[in-house]
Amino acid sequence: MPSSWSSSSRRLMLNKRFSRMAIAGLCTVVFLILVFWGAIHGSYGVSQYYSFSTTSSFRPVSVDPEGKTTQDLCATFPKHLLQTIQPVLKMGHADTKERLDAQFDSVSACFGKGELLVISDLDESVHDHQAIDVLADLPAIYYHDNPDFVNYMWQKEMRANGTLDVDLEATARIQGWRMDKFKFLPMIERAWKMKPNKDFYFFFETDTYVFWDNAFRFLQTFDPDAPLYMGSPSPGTHDVKQDIKTWFANGGPGFVLSRGAMRALLVRKTTPYGQYVEPPATEKWLPMLRDDCCGDSVTGWALWNVSVPLRGYWPLFNPHPLHSIPFSDKYWCQPVMTLHKSSPKDMVDVWRWEFAQRQLGVS
Repeated sequence: MPSSWSSSSRRLMLNKRFSRMAIAGLCTVVFLILVFWGAIHGSYGVSQYYSFSTTSSFRPVSVDPEGKTTQDLCATFPKHLLQTIQPVLKMGHADTKERLDAQFDSVSACFGKGELLVISDLDESVHDHQAIDVLADLPAIYYHDNPDFVNYMWQKEMRANGTLDVDLEATARIQGWRMDKFKFLPMIERAWKMKPNKDFYFFFETDTYVFWDNAFRFLQTFDPDAPLYMGSPSPGTHDVKQDIKTWFANGGPGFVLSRGAMRALLVRKTTPYGQYVEPPATEKWLPMLRDDCCGDSVTGWALWNVSVPLRGYWPLFNPHPLHSIPFSDKYWCQPVMTLHKSSPKDMVDVWRWEFAQRQLGVS
């Protein structure tokens, strides 16, 4: 065999062997990328659709609302589920009467005293429910070097001297929305303190419409002891250490925390002798609250820092009002659980309409 041919053959064989090794290596890299991509994004090996069916707990499941009173309709509401699911309504003294009337004549109509927690920035009676001022017990550091909190101090002072809602010009200068961001973490702490160890805590606002039948069905498919934080995702704080963009649940469409998530957020480190060595969440995150516009954003970041990232169940938690939902299969081919910025008329109309539309089981 000619030596030149033998040398050429050896080079050819080496090139082929190298090519096979390169292809095998490339395939391995691609496979690993797909595996890690799926692990990070939660799509690897997970069906796009739920494989289980759910059942309505309303009895009767559907009823013609024509001629029925609110009391008649609420007789069908599954009150027993409130033993495990805690509704928490966040409002403010500045909320309009029209908005409050609509909320308590629809979404919150079937909750009796003690079943619904109403969180506010002023102690007052609202539709036979006692609104709790969760800002009243905040530590003294909230009152110092905190410009937005001044609005709360003005409101309390006017309440004390009898001018709140009497001196309309002065009352109008109180910017209630600037107080709102301070309610989120105290609201979560108060909900756990007053109604501990519930499976899930459902937080919503006065212009949030909640389809309770869908919400109850949805939550029954989750383990409450898993650390779950669910809502409509909004871009949050960038995690510099991990170089990751985080997300938080927009408070308007409502959000849910499981028992596991509540424990993770509220637990405090202690010494071997049981003494706390870190402040509660409301105090721990005040420095960030001073500079951030929104309490839901800070809440999301606080949860992220205890390893509870948002599970963005969008569009179930829908950031749009009824008549502004975009027309596409992204929105209309999944069940809706909440709506945001709902008009008072829509809230009452949809609530009554809903009673005739429920079905026993949907796969």
